[in-house]
Amino acid sequence: MEWAAPFLLQQHETVLEHVAAFQLRLERLYLAPRIHEPLWLSLVTFPQRRAVVCQRLYGPDSFAREMTMTMRGGSSSCVTFDVARCGRTG
Repeated sequence: MEWAAPFLLQQHETVLEHVAAFQLRLERLYLAPRIHEPLWLSLVTFPQRRAVVCQRLYGPDSFAREMTMTMRGGSSSCVTFDVARCGRTG
């Protein structure tokens, strides 16, 4: 089995373009703003708090409920969230 010469792929423009694009995406991912307390992490770490978190998200005065009502009133297509499963742990 023959081995390729060292640095053989560095001469191909396509490979260099893809490496540059990968570096740019990685840099953007690294510099992206982070969520202080991710919801999924809270739900996984503290499953006993799931009902409280869901109540904050989908309760009577929540942003998600207000957004859903606005979307229902403003368009003919109905957009819903799975609120029925929100408090379940299993």
